[in-house]
Amino acid sequence: MKAIFNLLIILLLNGCSSLSKEDCANQNWFELGRSDAMGGEANPKTSEYANDCSEYGMQIKGKDYIKGFQVGLKKYCTYENGQDLGEDGEAPHPRCEKLNPKFKKGYSVGLEKFKREQLRSELIEDNGGRECSFSSDCMYEGSCLSGKCERSDSECSSDSDCEYEGGCDSVSAWTDFNDHVSVNVCRPD
Repeated sequence: MKAIFNLLIILLLNGCSSLSKEDCANQNWFELGRSDAMGGEANPKTSEYANDCSEYGMQIKGKDYIKGFQVGLKKYCTYENGQDLGEDGEAPHPRCEKLNPKFKKGYSVGLEKFKREQLRSELIEDNGGRECSFSSDCMYEGSCLSGKCERSDSECSSDSDCEYEGGCDSVSAWTDFNDHVSVNVCRPD
């Protein structure tokens, strides 16, 4: 508990700085800008870094940072990164769509895949939660009541003696992109 308290005190004394005094003194501002952009930052963090370094009486090299940020954006705004953001269901990077039309295309492809998978999962969940290929994948445990299976009148000593095969049925729906999604789900008969 004392260690946590000491850590909180250190964090409060340091403020919310993301850069240390050493970072401010030795920073390659071009590389930091490039790195921030390639990490998906939507906007340059010059104000944040300037505030951090002003706490130590230092200034940042803002022009170098912005040049690096622009170079990093060009490398970040690719078809592949757009597709990755779309597949994760994330919002598109606000600067990339204008910078590289291929980014927007990749994002659309990824988002379509995300929507298909999301709809597929919803169809499974909304229809019993079990996907199947064959009816034999859809075994259900019945009820044993007074020594007889409720569904078949077979003799039983426990519910597991009353297992029965359900049906494997196809359910489908359309995505926002007019893609048809179909999945087979188990249904008790």
